[in-house]
Amino acid sequence: DLYRRIRYHCSEAELRTSQLSPICTSLVEEMEEEIGGFFVYNLENTCNYDIPSHASESLFDSRSDFDQERSEKKSKVDKIFSGDSYGMNHALRARRSLRITVKQRGSGTSGGGAPCPGNVMNEYLSLNTTLDALGVPDDMNFLNLDNGHGFDYTSDQTRVTYIYKKLIEAGKKVLIYEGDTDACGLQTPVIEDIFVPYFDNELKLKKEKWRPFTVDGKKGMGGYVINWAQGQVQFVSIRAAGHLVPINRPIAASVMLNSFLRDEELPRYSTP
Repeated sequence: DLYRRIRYHCSEAELRTSQLSPICTSLVEEMEEEIGGFFVYNLENTCNYDIPSHASESLFDSRSDFDQERSEKKSKVDKIFSGDSYGMNHALRARRSLRITVKQRGSGTSGGGAPCPGNVMNEYLSLNTTLDALGVPDDMNFLNLDNGHGFDYTSDQTRVTYIYKKLIEAGKKVLIYEGDTDACGLQTPVIEDIFVPYFDNELKLKKEKWRPFTVDGKKGMGGYVINWAQGQVQFVSIRAAGHLVPINRPIAASVMLNSFLRDEELPRYSTP
């Protein structure tokens, strides 16, 4: 009902701008209340990034067991790389020690059953031992930002499809892929509205029917694929993956990349 009211009172052009009429503003605010929270890069993500990395306990039975195990493993790592106070081994020792001392899993899942990433990267890159191993001054801070304050990205191209034309004419293979729960990326509608007509009508490439692919050649669904020019050009949609496909569906991502690099078709779905 709310969707129909929005479509009736708000034009497509209006919804693509920030200049909404009073009634459209009210309807959009109502929609936001009904939706609640979501992660724009992965609609299936249930990670709570406000929970500190130590908020949930480790996989060990008790904290004391965890501390003892951590101390023993850290001692082994230190012995393996002892004698290297700088360089590659020093950096590797610092990284492996941190993997032992810092909790690695976040809370919830990031889609497709993948665990949430937690705060490992931020904590690792804030340690003085890490900064020293990388040759970074101790007073430097690591910031992991996306669209930060003052970030200004202005595109000078309305379309980048000409890049694909050059690649195809040069005999190169082309792979375009996306996670089907990514609300802030390629997104399937964009593929359908831009790339499919471009490959179909402008380049006049022969297209194969959209089909499912699997990770095992049987019924383990990986997603869907469209091929043009006998597989020279592919669009692959990964089921239950967001913006970072290898994190959400690592096996499906591996199957996709290996098939592409080996010039093999993606495994077909086998009906029972």
